[in-house]
Amino acid sequence: MAEQGSISVLELRIDDEHRAQLELICWLEPGFAALEDVQSEKVSAYHNAMEDEVREIEAREIETRETVARENEDERSNSQKKHSPPKTNQPKSSQLRIYFEDELTPERQASFQSSLQEVPSVENLNWTTASLEGALESYQKQVSSSDIGDFIIEVPWNQLEQKKRQSLSQHTLRLEPGLAFGTGDHPTTQMCLNHLASLSRNFPDWRHFLDYGAGSGILSIAIRKLWPQAQIWSIEIDSLCEENFKKNCQLNDLDPGSFHCYFGRRAEKEAKLLELKFDCVVSNIFSEILRELSSTILDLLKDDGVWLLSGILKGKGEESLASSLDKSFSMSSREMRLDPRYGDRWLCWRLVKNNKEAKGE
Repeated sequence: MAEQGSISVLELRIDDEHRAQLELICWLEPGFAALEDVQSEKVSAYHNAMEDEVREIEAREIETRETVARENEDERSNSQKKHSPPKTNQPKSSQLRIYFEDELTPERQASFQSSLQEVPSVENLNWTTASLEGALESYQKQVSSSDIGDFIIEVPWNQLEQKKRQSLSQHTLRLEPGLAFGTGDHPTTQMCLNHLASLSRNFPDWRHFLDYGAGSGILSIAIRKLWPQAQIWSIEIDSLCEENFKKNCQLNDLDPGSFHCYFGRRAEKEAKLLELKFDCVVSNIFSEILRELSSTILDLLKDDGVWLLSGILKGKGEESLASSLDKSFSMSSREMRLDPRYGDRWLCWRLVKNNKEAKGE
């Protein structure tokens, strides 16, 4: 019998080039809660700074030896070519911690571990358990406030100083990240926020929005800040997000009841039953899921409505999604942003539903 509040945690190491594939498997796994880097960015930044300092010292020492060594440089170079092994670029890797919503049985652990066999370079797997409070505390240590274009993302333990803000006209989004997607630090979230701000300037009269894959509620709350009079539907199949969504609404002085929210497995069915036509649908989820959603979104959008979608990894994910879209959508804009932590290139598309009457259909 699991202790109350006890959850399963899996630690592993993986090459960064395969991280996106691992993330997709995690998000498709029932009971998955969150993915955390064991080594925080602040620690990494400190080590990088120390390494830079060491490099500077080594560079000065090398410079003092160059004059003496120059005469033997050609001979040494020829010798190295004959005897040195070819240089290889070792892939960068990360130590990750995967959290689940509860304590997994041995059978569920084995099933999830089996699905990881599809991902190259996964190694050093270690299952443990942790308290939910301890997991949240560890996860939140990696999240800090940030300045993103028209928005300030603030977390309670790390508020951004006024002098670091770009403008007093920026909207503040206050979040207390739980084990739910949407902390504002991922390129896909940042691109969605910037596109929403741009759309609000061009279409201030929009009134009906759907956030499909709402997570922590960050994009739903942003829509409310940009279009105060709008009606917003928020759909999220992960029931773990519900309490986090409500709490973040309250942090922003918003009534959670002012959003039309559906959480859990029934959310997808509820979305298909909606009879409204939306001005804008936002979907910040993986491209594999976006591909399955395309026909549903098409039915939910008004003619000339906008589908803002992200979570698309450049390459295979991009091509498979593009092939699933028919002539019902036109590309309005396309943005790519690099995740400097892992080298992934993420895309955000702004699609417009074609007006059937204008085409004479």
